Amino acid sequence: MSVKFMKEHKIFTFLLIFLLISGFAFTVYEFRIREFNKKTMLDDIFSEAIHKNALVYEKVNFNDIADFEWSQLLLIRSYMNPRQVFEDEGLRWQNMRTSIKYHDGITLIVFLYDNQIVAFRDHSREMGDFLADGNTHLIRYGYSLFDRKDANFRTQFGREDRLDLVHSLQN
Repeated sequence: MSVKFMKEHKIFTFLLIFLLISGFAFTVYEFRIREFNKKTMLDDIFSEAIHKNALVYEKVNFNDIADFEWSQLLLIRSYMNPRQVFEDEGLRWQNMRTSIKYHDGITLIVFLYDNQIVAFRDHSREMGDFLADGNTHLIRYGYSLFDRKDANFRTQFGREDRLDLVHSLQN
């Protein structure tokens, strides 16, 4: 065999091994993201519960509808970069499948425990649009972080009978 052939064979072998390892690493990474999202993404029923509580009880208390362990509620408005919000708040970022950065009609609801995501949902603003009451910075800064005891919202109807959920310190 010629030296040139052996050199080309080594390069080909190296590239093949590199591609196999890269493909395996990517597959593992995608699997972990899918598993994380499957465990933590809330379904449509959660948004329906928010809407029902707002209409029937004229309030939404997340302590009543989030039946899992959590300590903080993070609401992120449309077009915000959730990774940047997490960084700004000193929270541990985990890859979430969300369209919040590109979609005007949703609010990202994130439940946290020990600074880690335990559940999240892209919530349609048609099912209840979260608004600031002057004490929070949801509109000014694009997100708000609430302790569990403060995760209460009262119902009011805005323009064109839009269902607004305004932060309330009362249960």
